[in-house]
Amino acid sequence: RLSDICLGENFCGICEENSCLIGYTKSIIKSANNSEDMDLKYIENLDNQKRFDKRKVLESLNITIHFLKDHPENITCKLIHQARMNFETILYGSYIENFTDYQEYKKDLEKLSKNRNK
Repeated sequence: RLSDICLGENFCGICEENSCLIGYTKSIIKSANNSEDMDLKYIENLDNQKRFDKRKVLESLNITIHFLKDHPENITCKLIHQARMNFETILYGSYIENFTDYQEYKKDLEKLSKNRNK
C-alpha cells in the first residue's frame, strides 16, 4: 500500500500531499483507476530529498512492473508508467524512460540498481 511508504508527519513534518513524490504517485494511481487524465509535467518540480520505506517502495515498483508485464494492452498507459518512474526515482535516483519490452526493461533496471549501489 502506498500509504505505508510514507514515514509520517513525525518524520518529515506536515503532509505535502501532491508536492511529495509519494503523495503525487497516489494521485496518479487514483486518476488511473478512475480513467482520468493528469498533468504529468508537474512531477518535474518535485524534490526527491525525502526518505521513504525503500522496502515498501520496491514492493510497489514490483507490483507496478508485474501489472505492466501481465497487461500489455496498458503498456502505453502514461499514468501507470509515471508511477513506475516515480518509484524508480525514489529507489535509484533516476528512472527508465522506455518500457516496451519486459526483458529489456529488466536489464535496464539491473543496470540502474548497480549504478545506484556504486
